[in-house]
Amino acid sequence: STSSNQILSFPVEKISGFKLGELQTDYNAFSKAFQDTKLFTRLQPYAPENIAANQSISEYNVRIAALRQQHNLEKAKLELSRKNFGRSQLLFDQGVISKMELENEKIKYLQAEQGLENIGISLSQLQEGITNLHKTKSGASISAEKDQINYSSQTLQLFEQLRKSLKQWEQSYLIISSTDGIVSFQKFWGENQFIKAGDAICTVLPKDKAAVVGRMQVPSVNSGKIVSGEKVLIKLDNYRYQEYGIVEGKIQHISLSPDDDGNYYVDVILPHGLRTSYNKNLPFDKELKGNAEIVTQDLRLLERFFYQIRKLVNN
Repeated sequence: STSSNQILSFPVEKISGFKLGELQTDYNAFSKAFQDTKLFTRLQPYAPENIAANQSISEYNVRIAALRQQHNLEKAKLELSRKNFGRSQLLFDQGVISKMELENEKIKYLQAEQGLENIGISLSQLQEGITNLHKTKSGASISAEKDQINYSSQTLQLFEQLRKSLKQWEQSYLIISSTDGIVSFQKFWGENQFIKAGDAICTVLPKDKAAVVGRMQVPSVNSGKIVSGEKVLIKLDNYRYQEYGIVEGKIQHISLSPDDDGNYYVDVILPHGLRTSYNKNLPFDKELKGNAEIVTQDLRLLERFFYQIRKLVNN
């Protein structure tokens, strides 16, 4: 799989001038999502909101520090007003001062108390404002991360769709061999000649002779007895087995379903290569064809004889 960071290094600018034919629609969709993702990453649209919130928080903290100093002063002033009011009350009780003078001291005390309370309210409002600013920052961060995930996910999804379309295009229009070798054409091909899907175009003769494998067509009759690992005896048309011997192989894989003619395809590996039962190494310079026998039960002659008798009796 491909990560989002790997996709960000995709050379969109170099490919933008290419004519991509069947892939153009998928590429345009991916290119737009890719550009949107890069633009979002570069501009960071939620960054100004975070910067403004941080600046406001700093200003609020400065104001809170000043109000706390003022709160301490007002608290001291309130304490003095309370003492003055207490002394005035005592003097009034002794008949030294008038009631009006006592009431004036009480008003001063109440004003000091009100001033201290107002500062407390202002502090609470500023602290609440800081809390709201932190919520704003958190919301902006969540929105930014959510949008980033959406952009990246869409870009990755469209990239995978583009890669899938490219694979389909390769399968439809390119001839790719799974091994190195020499190409041998089965017939003459002309330029711009139409080729029907499924037609055999050429054969690749592998350079690595040790990698030679066989493929068999097996009728569906008794195909259920075939299992992987069973021995296969191969008689090649180009080399008479009476003179050169037979090539031994083992079943590697069996197709899960038959073809249109009811035959199963069986892949055969050759553990000893093209060395025959007569210890002759056969050259491989072209495709070899022949007949093969699958040994489904490795029985001794006596056991095979009784098996045939049992079969006759059962019939």
